[in-house]
Amino acid sequence: MQINLVKHGGVLIPSLAADEAALSTISRGEIVSAKITKPRNSAHNRKFFALLQIVVENTDYENSEQVLHLLKLKLGHYDAIVSTNGKVVYMPKSISFAKMDQAKFNEFYNQSINIVLRDFLTDWKNEQINNAIDQVVRF
Repeated sequence: MQINLVKHGGVLIPSLAADEAALSTISRGEIVSAKITKPRNSAHNRKFFALLQIVVENTDYENSEQVLHLLKLKLGHYDAIVSTNGKVVYMPKSISFAKMDQAKFNEFYNQSINIVLRDFLTDWKNEQINNAIDQVVRF
């Protein structure tokens, strides 16, 4: 079971009716284990995909999937698998909401900005890329 909670005072309470219903299945006094993560911010996710689109529009890459794949490899966000012939194959990991919480995504996003400015849009400055992202997200 996964539910979203909101902190009020020193207590965590269900954020939605569905979360409250799920929580009601736990008996009073029953001990449960919980892993606390902060859900991903969908607006931040849109900013990241705006970044990918800006790279596509200003380089020779054909689509944002190519840029995403390269960023994952440059950031070491992959599993290295040795094939049957001994060749190492790099399999990019997922950045889905289920696989990466907001804290990890913040780090991935910030490192992605640095890679984009260093390797893809080398004439751009941090402020320029942030302004461009904000413009894309507003549309």
